[in-house]
Amino acid sequence: MEQVIKAEGNLKKRKKPVEAGRLVAELNFGFWTSLFNKNYEINTKNCKTPLWPEFLESVFPLIPSEQRTRKNISQRLDSIRKIRNRVFHYEPIYFLPDLENLHFSIIETIGWFSSDLKNIVTQMDQFPRLHKLLKTQAKLSSSSLDA
Repeated sequence: MEQVIKAEGNLKKRKKPVEAGRLVAELNFGFWTSLFNKNYEINTKNCKTPLWPEFLESVFPLIPSEQRTRKNISQRLDSIRKIRNRVFHYEPIYFLPDLENLHFSIIETIGWFSSDLKNIVTQMDQFPRLHKLLKTQAKLSSSSLDA
């Protein structure tokens, strides 16, 4: 709630109307992923605002039912948040051994709430081509060093 109040204050400071769309945009990805932390789950000791599991299906209507747990979604979103932060802070990620799995995970997660959005993202996605190119260049560099 603290972050929502801060976001509202930021909008007011910039003399912007406090509207739902602006408020959503003002909140960072970490805020949204934190909503899947354990303290928002029903039957949790310190739960003040229970969200899960009641709203899981409406938020992620296309997730396979065996994967539809707050814990699973929280772990997935946390791994996406971490890779997103690395990218947005210009940290190199090309050397990560599980980069292809992380990419797949991101696309799959998008598909959990919208198959149309997943299709659009997949059509525009440049990662497979660029990753293949990087792997080819790395192999060429490696083989030239061996020679």
